[in-house]
Amino acid sequence: MTNTQLFKLTRKKFKWIAENELPKICKNGSPWIFLCASAYLNFLSNLVNGSETTGYQYVQFIKTYLPKYNTFVYPQGQQDLPEQMYYVLRCGITHAYSLFPDGRGLKRGGRKRSITLCHKEAVRKEAQPHLMAVNVAGTQAALFVAEDFLNDLQMLTRRVFQKAAKNNSLRKKILNWVKAHPPITGGFPMAKIS
Repeated sequence: MTNTQLFKLTRKKFKWIAENELPKICKNGSPWIFLCASAYLNFLSNLVNGSETTGYQYVQFIKTYLPKYNTFVYPQGQQDLPEQMYYVLRCGITHAYSLFPDGRGLKRGGRKRSITLCHKEAVRKEAQPHLMAVNVAGTQAALFVAEDFLNDLQMLTRRVFQKAAKNNSLRKKILNWVKAHPPITGGFPMAKIS
């Protein structure tokens, strides 16, 4: 498979995940969409960086590709939602199946309940929008509404691959990551074991 073919396959597969697979999971109203979306977001970050993403790189990825998350300000004045996404979504949900950062994350600035999750149906009556500051157990949190978060991930996917189509360096990073870590979606050539 040529690099051009591999890039087209990668773009097609990730578009399919964002526009078909994740919405299917979202429809059932369970929290699984957040686990899958968090893992997906982490994988996109790895693609863009061409390597396993550090905390700093993950935060920079969020700031660059999801700028409205960078402008969110908690009522106490913190403007650190990308960092909280790292501690809560990537480290908490993806690695610990919890909304609480681990001990190391807490020491580095992660906060318990800094993000709360729901589906549109749960906030329909109160008309609470995605990325609104809400009070949860006496703590201010950023509200993540599954359907809106999913829309943002779909736009993010398009943005990453549109940029990569015009940027050789980014395209090379994506290809290097996919070659070293073929996604579980199938259809990708397997990495050779040396």
